[in-house]
Amino acid sequence: MKIFYKLFLINHILCFLIERINGISKNGLFKHCLTCKELTKKYELQYSFKNLNETSILYLEENYNKHNVVTTINNELLDNHFKNDSLYKNQEKVIVSLTSYPARIKYVKIVLESLVNQSVPFSMYHIVLVLAIPEFPNKENDLPVDLVDFINKYPDLIEILWYERNIISHKRLIPTLKKYPNNPILICDDYIIRKKWWLKMFLEDHKIYPNDIIFGASNQYLTSEYKWESYKYLYIKTEVGKLNAIKNMIVNTGKPMNGFGGILYPINTFTDKRFFDEDLFMKLSPSSDESWQWCFNIIENKTLRQSSKIYDYSKDIIKDSIDISLYNIDNKKYNLILKSFISEFPDFKLKLDEKFKLINYKYCLCTIVNDNYIIGFETMLYSFYKHNNWFNGDILVIHDDKYSILSNESKKRILFKFPNVKFLKIDTLKYDKINKKFIPKRFIPPLIKFEIFGLTDYDKVLYIDSDTLVLSNICELFNNNENIICFTHEKYKVENKEIWNNIHDEINTNINNGVIFINKNMLDKSHIDKMLNLAYKYDKSFSYYNSCPDQDIMQVYFLENNIKVTLESNIYNTLKKVFYGNNKYISNEKIIHYIAFKPWNLSKPGYEYIDSIWHNDNNELSEIYNVKIRIENDKQKLKELKKKKKNNRKIKKKRTI
Repeated sequence: MKIFYKLFLINHILCFLIERINGISKNGLFKHCLTCKELTKKYELQYSFKNLNETSILYLEENYNKHNVVTTINNELLDNHFKNDSLYKNQEKVIVSLTSYPARIKYVKIVLESLVNQSVPFSMYHIVLVLAIPEFPNKENDLPVDLVDFINKYPDLIEILWYERNIISHKRLIPTLKKYPNNPILICDDYIIRKKWWLKMFLEDHKIYPNDIIFGASNQYLTSEYKWESYKYLYIKTEVGKLNAIKNMIVNTGKPMNGFGGILYPINTFTDKRFFDEDLFMKLSPSSDESWQWCFNIIENKTLRQSSKIYDYSKDIIKDSIDISLYNIDNKKYNLILKSFISEFPDFKLKLDEKFKLINYKYCLCTIVNDNYIIGFETMLYSFYKHNNWFNGDILVIHDDKYSILSNESKKRILFKFPNVKFLKIDTLKYDKINKKFIPKRFIPPLIKFEIFGLTDYDKVLYIDSDTLVLSNICELFNNNENIICFTHEKYKVENKEIWNNIHDEINTNINNGVIFINKNMLDKSHIDKMLNLAYKYDKSFSYYNSCPDQDIMQVYFLENNIKVTLESNIYNTLKKVFYGNNKYISNEKIIHYIAFKPWNLSKPGYEYIDSIWHNDNNELSEIYNVKIRIENDKQKLKELKKKKKNNRKIKKKRTI
């Protein structure tokens, strides 16, 4: 018995000494240490040698931890005592952080249950529920009993972190980040039930892209006009808006829906001291922690990457827990926040300006499409947008009723996948006069690309053949100031920009017009008629006769009219045949041109590698397409179910009458 009391006394004295050594106030880490009398009362100890093993210090400590899974953190950065924490040292463990408030606290248990039931072992993650003391002054006594009981079942997995100041939604990240700066942190909302694969997805993505910020959903991005917009081209339509539909995509100015889909911040994501200034973020962005986090992601040049799975998380929102309309993009609110950021942080504005070099320009990406090239066009456009999500210009499809026929059915198919594509139908009468002896009908559609010179409504036009694949960000092409830029065949290597007119005789180099960039000064409809006049005369005596009428005519026209053409490297127009034999692999190439045999028709021996690159993108697009169909079907089923229930209620009401 004397030994037992001595152990109690030692425990109490140690708590007192450690508190004094660390200089922690009565609100510090050990403020919950109990006296011997309190411990005795709390656990109703039976002081007998029979129960000595049960009432050992180790036993009491285990029971104490189960009943006190609560930590209070000051508003300052980490105190030294946290550095001895086992979690602090375990940098592999992901911290799942969420917050709540009195009106929604009743739903938290359901969310925690879904987090506990993830398909990964507990050793890989730790859950932190951050709550503000001003909202729950009696702490756990103000929480639902079932919530406290549930948390107590998992003392090593779930922790309540009490915060002294109510910083509203910023509680989701700031307090947890202060306590666990050496762990990746995944934040989520307190009203969405998580599927079992959710955490595993983030962990696997984080392993592949350890330095990138991984987010689960995004429904808006900032345009070059500094306006918030919904995604235009590739998205899935949900109750909470149009969600980006491209998995693993790096977004340029897209803003993640942090808590909705979840967002994982790697270690050292936030190194700017201003980020932790509570007075500052409560002044500039009190109601939007995701805007504050996004702002500093831009300032610190962080990479924001869509997760590897696209999913509509609105399906898993707990019924009656939130008004879905709150997810509607509130342009007025977010524009005010954006304005305050720009005013407060000059470096933020500078970073955005770097991303938006196309301000005040009207630009488009255009191509020629017919019914036989639909799949090629769709895959090309997907590959372009996948790597160029900054693009906010027009996508223009040129077609006609005779040579490049695009049926209404094909248009509907395109619009289902890319709702904002525009169509330009041209008059083909002038093309009927072409010398068909030397220009067979199958070569007339390429001549229609002459029409791009007549797109005078735009300041910048980039033409790309629909049998190409974009492998990289090509924003730099739109930022060129040259009047016209073309690209060489693979035989001639251009290290720097050259004037093609000056070198075409010295070095046998032809232009491949599968990719052409045109600036405002060269956009003139008269060029179309003049090139067509050459087409009427086209035969074997034609200079630059290579049996490629569109390219031959264009080159002669440039030379005869002294139109200076800037020549750039063929990394922007690398022909498929360069990869013949599967001996060469993608290095710095930005656009692959699949001339001759198309990968969607037939894979030729020797081209397996480069064709597989195309098929990968095509398969990704098909996945998005299938998801959209599934969502549409689910919506229709739900609509029919609601209608059925409504009819049943009417029938029941009539019977009662």
